Amino acid sequence: AMEGTHFAKLDLAGHYMPTSATFQQGWRCVADLRHEGKSRIWSLMEKGTTGSVDNVAYADSSGRNLTQAGGLQALYNSEAICGFSDWSIPTMDLLKSLATVDYSNSYTTIDSSVFPHHQGVSTGYYYYWSNQSASSDSKHTLYQYKSDHSGYGDETTLSNAVDGFGEENYLTFARLYRQKQQQLLDNDGNVVTDIADAYCAKDQSGLIWQLPKTYDVSSRYQTVAKITGLNDDGTVESNNIANELNIAPQPLCGKTNWQLPTLAQLQELYASPLNHNFFQHWAVTSDDNYDKDHYLARDLNSSSYNLCLAISGSDSSCRRKNYNGAPPYQYTYMMISEPTKPVPAAPTNGVVVDTADINSFGWDNVSGFANPSNYQYTIDGAVNWVDVSANPQPLRDRNITAGDVQVRIKAQPLQYLPVGNVLASVIDFTSLKTCASYEQDGLCYTLSSTTKNHGDATADCQANGAELVSKDSGVVIMDLVNGLSLDSNASYWLKETQAPSHPNYAYSIRYDSWYTPSWSVDSASKKLHTEQPFICVQ
Repeated sequence: AMEGTHFAKLDLAGHYMPTSATFQQGWRCVADLRHEGKSRIWSLMEKGTTGSVDNVAYADSSGRNLTQAGGLQALYNSEAICGFSDWSIPTMDLLKSLATVDYSNSYTTIDSSVFPHHQGVSTGYYYYWSNQSASSDSKHTLYQYKSDHSGYGDETTLSNAVDGFGEENYLTFARLYRQKQQQLLDNDGNVVTDIADAYCAKDQSGLIWQLPKTYDVSSRYQTVAKITGLNDDGTVESNNIANELNIAPQPLCGKTNWQLPTLAQLQELYASPLNHNFFQHWAVTSDDNYDKDHYLARDLNSSSYNLCLAISGSDSSCRRKNYNGAPPYQYTYMMISEPTKPVPAAPTNGVVVDTADINSFGWDNVSGFANPSNYQYTIDGAVNWVDVSANPQPLRDRNITAGDVQVRIKAQPLQYLPVGNVLASVIDFTSLKTCASYEQDGLCYTLSSTTKNHGDATADCQANGAELVSKDSGVVIMDLVNGLSLDSNASYWLKETQAPSHPNYAYSIRYDSWYTPSWSVDSASKKLHTEQPFICVQ
C-alpha cells in the first residue's frame, strides 16, 4: 500500500490498495503518513486538465465551482469519497507540504507519482485553491508548485470566479483533504461539542491544549518568569502559570501536568492547520510596546532565550528584556498537558559475538517494535547513545567491559513515548588488535615520524592499511592532541582536498591555543606540495 515512504494508496471506499495500483484500477485518494494520528487523506484529481471536473472557480461562478451548493467540495462530502464526508479546502501551509521531491537547484515540487494528473510540470499558470481569503471575501490565495514554467513555487491572489476555463490566463484546480479533528473538553475533561463549554482541545495523540478564552491583554500577556517559572537571576518563580494550573483545587480539564509546549508542538498546531473555530482567541494583540505577539515555547536557543512562535506562524527567539534595567517583555502563551505512555520493555536474549571477523551485539525485539530504527545503543555504559543501524548491531574491534554495551527503544517525543528499559551485555568484548599509538573509539591513530606532501602522506597511510584522518570523522580533537602529543605549533594533513573550488589545497588540523581545537583550514601551509606531518587511522 505504500507509495514512497510517506504516502499510501486508497480506493473509493477508503481501503488500502497495492503499491502497483493505478487510477484506472480504482486508486482515488492518498493517505499522508507523515503525521501520526491525524489520518490526513488527500484527494486525487480526476484529470487535472482544462475543463475537467477538477478545474474549478472558488465560488461566484456560473460554471464549475469549489464551495457553493453543488460544488466539488459538496460533491465529495455527499458521495463520501474514500469513505469520508468531511472534506475541506487546504491551507497554504498544507499545500506547500506536498512539495516533497527534489526538482532543481535545491527546490522541491509535488510528486506526480504520488499525485497523478498534476499537469503543472508541463503547463504554466497552474494553481491550486487554498482556504486563505485575500484582501476581500471575493478573492482567495492560490499556490503553484515549482516547474519549468513556474520557476519558483509561488502564491497568487485571484477572484473567486476565476477558473481558467475561458479567457483567463490562470488555470485553477482543487485538491481537497480531510483529517481527524481535535476534541473539545470541558473543565472536568469531558468531551463537549459547544465551544462555549470548552476549556481545552485534545488531539488524536492525546496531547491537550489549553484554550485561550479571552482577548483581555492583562491576562494574555505575561513575563517570561511568570510563564516559565524561572526568574532572570536563575531562581525559581513559584508563582508561575503552570504551577497555578497544576495545584488548582479544580485542575484545568482534570490535568495536573501542565507545562509550556515545545516550538515543534506550536508549529504542528499552527500548520495542522490551526482550527480557528476552537482557537478563536489565537490572534491576540496589544498596543503596549513591551507586549510581544508571540507564543512562548519551552525550548532555549544557544543564548538561553526561549524560542517562540509568532501569531502569524513564523518562529523566532524571545528575550526577557531589551537590556539590563529595561522593563521586561511580555508574551502570550498556552499550556499543554502531554499524555503519558508506559516505559517500553527491554529487548531480550542479548547475543555477544566477539571473533576475529565479527563483533556485534544482537537481541530479540520488543513486541510492536520490529524496525532497527526504533532502537538505540551505547558502548560506554549509557554515556552516549547512537541510533541502531541493524540487528545484530555491528561493533568495531575493541575492549568493552560487560554491561557497557546496552540497547533500548529510543524515545519518540512526538508520540510521547519515553526511552525504554535497557538490555545490557553480560560478557566482555576483547580486542584482537593492538595499537602502539593512540586508540579512541576502537580506532588506532598513528603520528608519522616524518613530514610529507599530501599525496605522499596519503600513500604512506594506505601502504599500512590505513588512511589520513578525515575532517568529518568526529574524533575528539583535544583527546587526539593529548593522546599523540601533537605539537601545538604544527599543522597536520587531513584526508580531504578543497576540490573543486581549490583543487591544489587540502585541509589540515591545527591546534589553536586560544580556542577549543577544531578542524580548520591551515591558511599558512595548505598547498598540496607542502610537506608537513600527518596522522594515519585504522
